[in-house]
Amino acid sequence: SQLRSKNCTINVEHCCCWQLHFVLMRGIFQRVLALWTLVEAGCPVWVSAMSKNDSLSIQISVSDLAVSINGADAIANGLFGVTAYEGGSLLAPDDPTSSRSDSSGAAWLRTWNVRSVGFPVPVNWYLPMENMTEEEIKTFLAPDPSSPGYRLWNGPWPHNTYPWGKWIPTVTAGGAEGFAYMLGTLPEATDPGDPSTGPLPKNATLYGVALAAMLQLARTADPTLRWAHIANEPNAHIFGLPAAEAYADFFTTAASVIKKSVPALNLGGPVLCWPLTTNQPGQNPDWFTWSTWTQPLLDRAIPAGVLDFIDFHSYDQRTMSVVSDTMTAAAYTASKYSRMLPSAITETSYTLTNETNSNLTAHFLQRTLPVLRDILQFAKHPDKILIRQEHDLGANAGGYFKFNTDPPSPEMLAYRALKPLRGTKLQVDEICSQLDLDIVVEVVHNPEISSIVIAVANFEAAVVSADIFVANLTSWIPGGPSQPRATIVHLNSSGLFPAQSWQQLLPQSLTVVTIPVAIDRVPSGVLKWQEFFALDTMTPAVDPNATEAVFRTVVPIEISGPIAAATLRVGIKGDSVRCPTWSAIVDGNNFTLSPSLTFRSGGCPARTQNCSLDQYSGRQTSWEDFQLDGWVPRLGNVSVELTSCTMNFPRSELPRSYLSFLSILLLEKNSTLK
Repeated sequence: SQLRSKNCTINVEHCCCWQLHFVLMRGIFQRVLALWTLVEAGCPVWVSAMSKNDSLSIQISVSDLAVSINGADAIANGLFGVTAYEGGSLLAPDDPTSSRSDSSGAAWLRTWNVRSVGFPVPVNWYLPMENMTEEEIKTFLAPDPSSPGYRLWNGPWPHNTYPWGKWIPTVTAGGAEGFAYMLGTLPEATDPGDPSTGPLPKNATLYGVALAAMLQLARTADPTLRWAHIANEPNAHIFGLPAAEAYADFFTTAASVIKKSVPALNLGGPVLCWPLTTNQPGQNPDWFTWSTWTQPLLDRAIPAGVLDFIDFHSYDQRTMSVVSDTMTAAAYTASKYSRMLPSAITETSYTLTNETNSNLTAHFLQRTLPVLRDILQFAKHPDKILIRQEHDLGANAGGYFKFNTDPPSPEMLAYRALKPLRGTKLQVDEICSQLDLDIVVEVVHNPEISSIVIAVANFEAAVVSADIFVANLTSWIPGGPSQPRATIVHLNSSGLFPAQSWQQLLPQSLTVVTIPVAIDRVPSGVLKWQEFFALDTMTPAVDPNATEAVFRTVVPIEISGPIAAATLRVGIKGDSVRCPTWSAIVDGNNFTLSPSLTFRSGGCPARTQNCSLDQYSGRQTSWEDFQLDGWVPRLGNVSVELTSCTMNFPRSELPRSYLSFLSILLLEKNSTLK
């Protein structure tokens, strides 16, 4: 209690009581001696100063256990992506005579940690204007050096700036993956329709033939090319449910042709101009984007086996709202089709004005910090979010959405700071001085550089003291964890700079700590989480006229045997998000879901990110994980009933609430074994 009152931190797990007096010694020599004594005794220790004087603090405990969710255990490289609608000349082959490390092309990609590049492939750039049959299109675009299409693909290029045949090999040489945005129209005399702007092409099969031929051509430059989507933001131009259903039919037909021609390709859609459940003012039904655009495509393309991931754009959207949408899509596809589809966000950024773009502090706060939140939060869901592509190498697109600048943009510096953050995710536990401390932590074992990498983003406007605790890793770190050789960098509005200590997280900043470990070290085991989804997604409350929101659903559990932990994951949209407490009945067992960071009276706490307001409608969306302590699952269908608090709305303002998704996550009891 005396230690606690002085805000000191010690950990004595597996240690002998007589050794505790060392920790209480004063002076630098005594503290080092105490730490080393504990290490020699096989005790895990905090590897930073033990005393705390700051009001905000966090303790980060890193385990030697990997962690996986639904089989995914590594941060997706695609989270560090960019679009290349303009500025593609940057991807020209490297200049061997240049002395600059980021001269061009592959060197630039490696320097700035860009691992995914999306590039436009409008088919009308390559086909002549006259009427063409299916065979004529295939011949014109044949992946053969003698074909006209091949010569256009590789240049010299009549359209000035896009010889992708020469540039795509540079993308792969730079350690990045290409992503083909399949766009455009067939020759006007053949079929003038455009799936992006409407009206749709009349012959979806012929359109699929043309795109398949273009992709075969693209794979001459990169035989490993495996990512593509069809069209661009059709919901920005084509309105109404009948048109959206027609688009779903068109997509499925064209995609079937493409998948037969290029079976190794991962194909995505519908490439919406906003996330999957956006609710526009005055639209009916609620969250109309889901029922109007997303659901029709999923219901047609998944049974046909031609949709591999869900693709959409997101500008100025709160991070956790986007995560919620990816969870909703995963739940829907898994529960209905037994195939959980991940998502790709193939355009995203945060709007700046001329003034905020040129003001580095404003730029960093209004764009770079949200970008960091995106990347680190998306990294926590490697099974559901595969790609995030920042707009753009060269195009401003009305919101100063330009990634590449000279001098480097703050987003470029953020990507560079996070360069070592790749590899297997490690289990990390955090203890914060405040329940809603706004800090995001991600930890990996990076075997490429034989290091433990810890990324900590402090979104607070105050300094936060940090302790990093390396449990069970004493044999990993040469010389022991009391004095690890760490490389530390900070990123804030002043720029990217090296640091001597991680003990002080600067206000509104990123800190990346890279600790070298023994080259032969691997995680001692894997914490394996499996997720089982409820049969209902995006469904309204049982009684829309009640003052309590009630949801009833069923979760099929397909695992038997003992478990180590169970978690109830709940996504809610609507006014009932404001409830401070919810109750749940899970398979006949009663739980009170509180306290919660997100389901609180008065709406979204200022520093809570799971809960956010829908940008377009002002309606709330939230998701949260709740521990089901003591619950023992059984094989088969498990009933779940959720009930909100009583909300005293006037009768004319009764809450409209939706269960966007629900799942139960189970941690295998023996999952720590290799």
